[in-house]
Amino acid sequence: MPSIWLRDPLAVDNDGGLTQSRADRITWGFVILGIAACTVRFGLRFPLWHDESFLAINFARRDFAGILEPLEYHQVAPPLFLLAQMLLVRIAGFTEWTLRFIPFGCMVASFVLFRRLARHVLERRAFVFAVAIFSVSYWLIRYSAEAKPYAVDVLIALLLIGLFIRWRDKPDRPLPWRVLIALCGLSLVAFGLSFPSVVIGGGVCVSMAIAAFARRSKTQLLSSAIVGAALCVGLVTVYWLHLSQRNPAEHVFMRDYWGAAFPPFQTPAKLAPWFFATLTGEMMPYPIGGKDAGSLFTFILVIAAIVTLIRARRFEFLAFLVAPIVLAFVAAAMKRYPFGAPSRCQLYLAPTFCLMAGIGSAALIGRLGPSARQKISAYFLIALAVIGTSTMVRDVLRPAKTTTDTMFRDFARLFWGAGHLGGEQNLCLREDFGVTFTPTIDAKHSLLANYLCNYYIYAPPRAANPINASAPATVRVANYRANASFSPKLRRDWIRNFEAEHNLNYQGSVLFHIPDVDRHDRVRQIDVIETMTFKPREPAHNE
Repeated sequence: MPSIWLRDPLAVDNDGGLTQSRADRITWGFVILGIAACTVRFGLRFPLWHDESFLAINFARRDFAGILEPLEYHQVAPPLFLLAQMLLVRIAGFTEWTLRFIPFGCMVASFVLFRRLARHVLERRAFVFAVAIFSVSYWLIRYSAEAKPYAVDVLIALLLIGLFIRWRDKPDRPLPWRVLIALCGLSLVAFGLSFPSVVIGGGVCVSMAIAAFARRSKTQLLSSAIVGAALCVGLVTVYWLHLSQRNPAEHVFMRDYWGAAFPPFQTPAKLAPWFFATLTGEMMPYPIGGKDAGSLFTFILVIAAIVTLIRARRFEFLAFLVAPIVLAFVAAAMKRYPFGAPSRCQLYLAPTFCLMAGIGSAALIGRLGPSARQKISAYFLIALAVIGTSTMVRDVLRPAKTTTDTMFRDFARLFWGAGHLGGEQNLCLREDFGVTFTPTIDAKHSLLANYLCNYYIYAPPRAANPINASAPATVRVANYRANASFSPKLRRDWIRNFEAEHNLNYQGSVLFHIPDVDRHDRVRQIDVIETMTFKPREPAHNE
């Protein structure tokens, strides 16, 4: 399939024997590597970490109507994603696998779709590099197995871009109706599936308008307006039905949380350093990268791509690549969505940056002689394959984000998953009785969500009355104490009332200390899970 924009600028006289069939084999190899890395991470069943738990706990505690109401832990997610996730949880149960299945499926589809897109618009060497970079990118592999909608962002972006390419690649047809209808349909629901899709959709509309002006086609200009209208209808509908219900305080919280990702217009002297730090940091970590200029290599490749396209006078294609980035900056200037950080919020731009990184790689290597070009290309692809393989090895060696996540899951497996096998009744103070000894801390402390999610995953189904009075048995009640603090009076009063109500005697407690550690295993604080044991009272004997 011929390239529609880039045949000339990246073509070289001697491409080192890189035929189209060889390029196809290499790219399919990288796609398989990327899918394998995602499958390994998904199959390892990492314990939920707190960012996943913030959203996941809402699926455990709510029904279909409730999931569309304002969520706990300052969470916001597209309503159609929430409904799809809720449906899967209701059908297949609340587990790590069901919570992550939709992101996993979306990322696997994205690897295949990106390869198809890149093959259509790039020359062979740029095509190979772009697909290889995309397929082994750590952040894409990681968020393929996390219970958040970021992988959906990538797939929706690729679908919008792919439909635009199909529309753009029909110069002999003034208005390809089938593609236009599909593009309008996707635009209507895109915002309900992916909030940043409005940025990609806006970029598509701008690109359609530019293509229409270049061809001087009024019908094509009309088609861009139709797609833009569909996008606006979808955005307004979701905002009116879903986002408008949020507490205004939530908007303030998110603006403060994302504050560093908004351009510092109030201090112009900081604007240039902010731009450099943003563009070389978490915005484009492909295949790897991060803050403190960790993505400088990708930034250089993107600059090389821009220079190459300008020198080749491929302004229409350059506008297509740059438009969503500009619109993303506008959204950040309006303090509606972060620009550049954190990386998980920028994944919707991954297709754009990986296309540009592929172009930049091919352009820089293309300046070498034929022998050096072939050798450096091979070394570059080997390095990318090593990155993808090392991601799998790292996940196998350490199948958890932090040891804290593992400890929460291990406790839940032991206490709720297997604890009832000896005839005991093991219960959760918060969820089975609606009681807490730390009411002022619960609303703020993040790790509570980890604790509760693991309870819902591993505890047996809850009964209306958790205490089985007809079969007296030892009862153990677990209580999570954030920051190892609690109200002694609340605890003492509850134990006394619980003993009297269920004819039980308090036998004592066991404390499980849970260190709250970061990803470098540095301890931030110590939390406690207390298990209180109660045994049935001996029947009174008349002398």
